[in-house]
Amino acid sequence: MRWLLLAGLAFGLVTGVEKGWVELHWDQFLHDVGVPFVPDPDAQPGAQPGVTSLEPRSSSREARNPSL
Repeated sequence: MRWLLLAGLAFGLVTGVEKGWVELHWDQFLHDVGVPFVPDPDAQPGAQPGVTSLEPRSSSREARNPSL
């Protein structure tokens, strides 16, 4: 029963990431864990790593299918 629940959670997470329901911010995650990483080259100069800006981000679905 545990394996079925674990498989269902994994399937839901993968599906959510693919469809844009779940957004993963790897830079924030790696910063919180304390792992050194290369900051986003598109980030604004002088911005602190791991700190998100207040500008809205587009979803992964919008990135794959941009609207006009």
